Amino acid sequence: MISDVQSSRVHIIILIAFSSLLYLPLLGKPDLWNSSELRYAQVAKETLEGGHWVVPYYNGEVYYNKPPLFFCTVALISKFTGQVTELTARLPSALCALGTVVVTYFLGKHLFGPRAGLLAGLILASSPKFHTYARAVRLDTMNTFLIASALTSFYYGHTYKQRNYLLLSGLITGLAMLTKGPLILYFLGASVVCYLVYCRDLRFLLSRDSLLGIIVILLTISTWALLAYMEAGSSYFGGFVAENFTRYEEKHIHPEAIPKYIGDIFIGAAPWSFLFPLVLYRHFSNGKDPGVSDPIPYGTGPSKKSPFLVIWVVVMFLSFCLTFTRRSPYLLVIYPPLAILVAQLFDTHILSLRQISQPRAYTYVLCLTAVVIGLLTGKAANNPIISPRYVVTATLVSIAFLVLVGILSLRSKSLHLLFVSSLVSLSVCAVSMDIYFLPKINEWVSTKVLCKEIQNLAKDGAAIGIYKEPAMRYTFYTDARVHPIPSEDVLASFLDSSERAYCLISLENYQSMKKHTSSLRTKELTSDKRYLAVFK
Repeated sequence: MISDVQSSRVHIIILIAFSSLLYLPLLGKPDLWNSSELRYAQVAKETLEGGHWVVPYYNGEVYYNKPPLFFCTVALISKFTGQVTELTARLPSALCALGTVVVTYFLGKHLFGPRAGLLAGLILASSPKFHTYARAVRLDTMNTFLIASALTSFYYGHTYKQRNYLLLSGLITGLAMLTKGPLILYFLGASVVCYLVYCRDLRFLLSRDSLLGIIVILLTISTWALLAYMEAGSSYFGGFVAENFTRYEEKHIHPEAIPKYIGDIFIGAAPWSFLFPLVLYRHFSNGKDPGVSDPIPYGTGPSKKSPFLVIWVVVMFLSFCLTFTRRSPYLLVIYPPLAILVAQLFDTHILSLRQISQPRAYTYVLCLTAVVIGLLTGKAANNPIISPRYVVTATLVSIAFLVLVGILSLRSKSLHLLFVSSLVSLSVCAVSMDIYFLPKINEWVSTKVLCKEIQNLAKDGAAIGIYKEPAMRYTFYTDARVHPIPSEDVLASFLDSSERAYCLISLENYQSMKKHTSSLRTKELTSDKRYLAVFK
């Protein structure tokens, strides 16, 4: 008889192996070409090279937008290689994604049992959006890991009245604020308060253990704030507050973001997202945890499980819709509870069915087929470097695979094969994207070769500028400060202000210039015919 500890170890090994297969292969092969990747990698590079471990810098100037924890993590990992590379910049995101899968497993196991925890981990790991950000230089993946860990620790501490979990939750909350910013406390606090209101236990916030957890949060943040003040003075906090608080005062509420976010979630978590409406319907219609005979299989206490997950999802979702500009990466934090809710539905209502309704099974197969087609063709749309022949071939193979699995499932009267087919199909799509699509896209959009050619031109210490384009796309690979040039007058001043200076400009922008062109000399760039280097 396998013990609970042994089964947990097996499940964790399965999840780590599965997640590693999705997240780690060829992690450092594509260049950094997304603007966020290039910007965050550059901040980490300046952290490592300049020793800016407390106050981050970008392009030679103080970076007010985010606290330093993520950049310090990348810089620490990069110490082993001596420099920030594509691999070391992306590795923290991959490890945090893997950690989120494990945290999701433990919370799902605690709420609904070991099998539900395993299913939740597999569902989360294979969700397309989660896979995408696990392989990118993004703060959102680390933020998701920390928020999931903080809320899980709080739930344990509240359910079993254990101080250590609440102290741990406070520490992790402080680290989350040092990753994404102080507004994280608002989102976490709103979720905790709404859950305690539901439990009619708002007094818990005034308990000694809760107050100690709040003190840990304050100590974590104040320690960094003191060090930042000693290094950069009060002016740093003026810029930090303006970037993280004041700029949201002028933002309008965005209720129109709700349908957009819903669409992003359904695409980002497909095909598991087809079950989200059913999950919410069963929860609100029953008013209790559906299909669970033992409220807490691995503990005691009242049944407060599904509401915790639903409150997590609803509060975070509405908070992002009402307070932020419309950016789907923020929604990554609600993927873990959604994965657990879907896993619980699979565990108690779908995989346990003895008979299958053939129309429902056919509908599921057809929907899954449509999703696979959408994932393959959507990613390839408007990318001339991806062969249409490959897209057609991959789509036909996926359809044939799904039809075969659907037939086998109907003959065997089991839905287990349908779950496995979903998992395998998503994994095949993810791996094919990483191995084939991304390298092809990389050849088309990467600025690495272009930056190296500009760097060779300016190797004697000449200044580098970029005309009417974001400097963040070129700073990392040029290994130099890149000056943004917004207008022709600024361009003329830039080229005259230094003994030697080069400005990167696209052919389109150069042809649209109305003055100063007669005094400029140009050099064609062999790495990208769409750009010129102008100088005097």
